[in-house]
Amino acid sequence: SEDTTAKADQDLPGEYESVGVGTGDELCGDPDFDDTGSWWTEVGSVAISGGVCTYTGAGSALSGSTGIKNQNLILELDIQAVGTVATVVISSPIYSPLTTFTPSIGTNRIIFNPGNYDAFNIQISPGTGLILNSASIKKASTGYGIYNRANGNTVDVNGVVTDTPGAV
Repeated sequence: SEDTTAKADQDLPGEYESVGVGTGDELCGDPDFDDTGSWWTEVGSVAISGGVCTYTGAGSALSGSTGIKNQNLILELDIQAVGTVATVVISSPIYSPLTTFTPSIGTNRIIFNPGNYDAFNIQISPGTGLILNSASIKKASTGYGIYNRANGNTVDVNGVVTDTPGAV
């Protein structure tokens, strides 16, 4: 007799939830760092000048307020240089970590929820030399979908389905 268990599972459609696409209006009052002092607050050895934000001391932070509480937000950082920075921490106004990530040159997309606060910090720990070209903040979308699981097809957290070729 043929074992059809795996086949039966593959014939059922898969469901997924995707989170991670920024939607709606820009929540950052100065995403391109071209209006010094208007929206961001610089804490420690961090400076906004010439359309970039440069961190020159460990523990330095850039603080902003979106007015949004208890919702997932997408922070997109366009990073020009990393220097010796090991970790970037997105934290609450009282420096309680919300999420951390290892920065890389180019676009870094981070999902975070500010909880009961309407403000957040972008801080480095440890290291120096982080340079940001821009920092965009939008509400995170949530999407739902169905995909065919045949042949081991998968879907990532952003809702991108990877089809695996082959006979079922």
